Amino acid sequence: MSSSYIVIVSRRCAMLNRHLVLIASLFLSSVAACSDEEELVPDADSDVVSDVSDGSGGDVAPDSDADATETDPGDAPDGSGTDAGDVDGDLSEDAEVADAQTDATDAADALETDAQNDAVQPDDTTGDTDAGSPVVPTGDCTSDDDCFDGVCLPINGIEGGWKSCQIAPFEAEFCPDPGGAFESECCNSTECNGGAGSICVRGPLFYCGGAFPGEYNLCATPACATNTDCAEGNFCLDGGFYGEPAAVCAPGGCATHADCTDGPDGQCRPFFTECGNRFDGLHCTYADSACRSSADCPPAEGFPQVCQWDIGAGESVCIPSIPRP
Repeated sequence: MSSSYIVIVSRRCAMLNRHLVLIASLFLSSVAACSDEEELVPDADSDVVSDVSDGSGGDVAPDSDADATETDPGDAPDGSGTDAGDVDGDLSEDAEVADAQTDATDAADALETDAQNDAVQPDDTTGDTDAGSPVVPTGDCTSDDDCFDGVCLPINGIEGGWKSCQIAPFEAEFCPDPGGAFESECCNSTECNGGAGSICVRGPLFYCGGAFPGEYNLCATPACATNTDCAEGNFCLDGGFYGEPAAVCAPGGCATHADCTDGPDGQCRPFFTECGNRFDGLHCTYADSACRSSADCPPAEGFPQVCQWDIGAGESVCIPSIPRP
């Protein structure tokens, strides 16, 4: 074999070796890059939900699954509560943490709900206070805001008395045409000569069923100016309360709740007629009374019932309200 051939072969082998070295270098660089990228993958076990951190981003105590990526320092939490990079995942550990968080949330929600249930709203007249004592109602209104174009006042003019809306009656200015079954007494207030304060209003007032008589005007004249104008046991109900266009004398078995002392939870409450729903006086009711208002009376025999004051018995009763033909 000639010496020139040997030289050529030697040079080619040297070049091949250099190529192999270059390929090996590139391969090792790629492996190193992959390793660096792997270190950038967040380790879910380092987050504040799943692991106890020493501030370095790594695990103080190694996880039971001990995968390669969990011990990399500087990992960022994934916020999921589970180990996204684990092969088998710290499912039991993460589940326990999640359960603890759920229990804490449930407990907080329960406390918040209890606080809301215990609170009594200012306008609540039937609920219980935190101490368990009932809130005693003081009227049909609490302020003028409850009264459309009216004022909220004690109906008997006594501080602490039952409050309701006093609304000025609507005065008629002309006679209805056609008129009703009854001839109108007036077409305006100037035609009413019943006395001071007499006004002309549209009727019928406190309609009580039966064939509707049609509209007509009548003069409403105050029956009293003060309580002294009424018989003993009555008081002067000013016009504008409970649909009364002018002042009338009404039974006053009590003035305030403090007057009702013959039983537990005494309350001085208003009563109304079964037919026409006209004010029928103030009377004492107690915890064992049949009713304090019609809301306490259940239906009977297919008819609604209303709370009435039985004058003979001196107590409240529930009676059926049968519609008039």
